[in-house]
Amino acid sequence: MLLRTDTIVAVASPPGPGHEAVVRLSGPEAAAIAEKFFRGSESIARSHGFSVLSGRIPFGDSAGLSARAYVMRAPATYTREDMVELHLPASAPVLQHLVSEMIAQGARPAEPGEFTERAFLNGRIDLAQAEAVLRAVHAVQGAELRSAVVQLRGFAHKEIGALRDRVAELMVLLEMNIDFSDQEIELVGANEVRGMLDAIRGDIDAILKRAARLVPAEGVPVVFYGPSNAGKSTLFNAMAGADKAIVSHVPGTTRDYIEAQIEIDGIQLRLIDTAGVGESADIVERTAQARSRDHAFSAGVLVYVRDIRDSDAEPPERRPDVIALNKADLVSREEREKYLEKESSFAVLPISALRGEGLEALKEAIAQAAVPAASAHSFVPNVRQAACLRRARARIDAALEERGDEIIAYELRAAAEALGEVTGEIPTDEILGRIFSQFCIGK
Repeated sequence: MLLRTDTIVAVASPPGPGHEAVVRLSGPEAAAIAEKFFRGSESIARSHGFSVLSGRIPFGDSAGLSARAYVMRAPATYTREDMVELHLPASAPVLQHLVSEMIAQGARPAEPGEFTERAFLNGRIDLAQAEAVLRAVHAVQGAELRSAVVQLRGFAHKEIGALRDRVAELMVLLEMNIDFSDQEIELVGANEVRGMLDAIRGDIDAILKRAARLVPAEGVPVVFYGPSNAGKSTLFNAMAGADKAIVSHVPGTTRDYIEAQIEIDGIQLRLIDTAGVGESADIVERTAQARSRDHAFSAGVLVYVRDIRDSDAEPPERRPDVIALNKADLVSREEREKYLEKESSFAVLPISALRGEGLEALKEAIAQAAVPAASAHSFVPNVRQAACLRRARARIDAALEERGDEIIAYELRAAAEALGEVTGEIPTDEILGRIFSQFCIGK
């Protein structure tokens, strides 16, 4: 890892023609080095706090180029180090010459993302906020930019911190149970532990659900999930407008997931047909069902598909966004009505995938569920953060399957560590290297 006590320099503005460019320095010698290349009525080196100075940058035999110097003193800066920004005309030869001369005076070329990396390492921002800077730079849609701004405001830290606090609280109670076990004192019972674990898992799922809804390049993943022979593949083909999935009355026909891209109301969607779930002795089918459950948990929109007559079908662990009661053409209108949950907060729709009945209403319900809630207080995790959250969730799942306090506490410690990686509480050099290498020079 490079030394953090040196001074770094880079052109912080986009390359190419422009009205103005920015040369940025950060480190203990930022003011002293900038002073050598700036001629103004006031001295950069003697400036205190935040100062804006007008002057010129000497270049060749000319009188120099008009410029401004923004002088910022530690710790009230982006990197929590002394920083200087020189704003001058965007001339590529001038910029190259100026940066080269600053390097000759003791500065070092900044690595990609090193200004933001220093902000993280010096405690100015957490890792989620650092990644939000990258997300804002690369945003191509308004929803992405809004999400980045929310994350920059620190809501990831608040939300993940609250989750870790609840995990820690439960760990303390379990440790006290263990300490007082010889005195037959139980501070928290098994049912209470399960309830707390379920609540934590539900909150992790809610965050993961937001992550799945912000995939602008590939489309929001819409997962068709449900028991075998419910008509998921027929519905998938009808929605996709092509016979992509094999359709058969034999249960277990779908052994792996199939995808198709469609657009509804200008929203890009990635339809995913999954294997039916239920009892099976076939090891391949059980593996396919495990993948179906994984897709259900990571879905942007989860569509639970079941035969309208199969009222005993087991619902998914994750709460669905839309329930499609298929094969509604096989029952009377009166029978349909009794299945509809009028007061439900999610859509319950009778459909017939084979006849195409109710599909327009289903598409509308999916489109509404696919639009992320415009919350000003929720962060949407990126791919790395979502992977950390899934590891935490897996540990919570493992804890729910255990009975002994010691093993549950062990799983909770691992869950807390995975949550800590989201905001960089437990960073590794490998993780930092992967993140900051994606930044532009000068950021």
